[in-house]
Amino acid sequence: MPQQLNVRSDKAFFTAKRLAQRLGVSTTKIVEDALVEMEKRTIAPSDKVTPRQAQEFLDGVMALVKEANAGGKLNLDDRDLYDERGLPK
Repeated sequence: MPQQLNVRSDKAFFTAKRLAQRLGVSTTKIVEDALVEMEKRTIAPSDKVTPRQAQEFLDGVMALVKEANAGGKLNLDDRDLYDERGLPK
């Protein structure tokens, strides 16, 4: 047997009723669709990144930067990509 949900709000009732009439569906369908859409747009707390996870990710990125630098100054100058004539190396 289906569960029942009671919403005691004139605003919710009349909004759902107007939408249902406009779209040619039941008010139940309007409420179901709205709830499903809101659930999709909401990130559950368990899906959020914790401070520890963020720090571990940052530590990993910094380790990659240090490895790429290999003890020297990391050069982010695009001149290394082109020769003296401006052509790609």
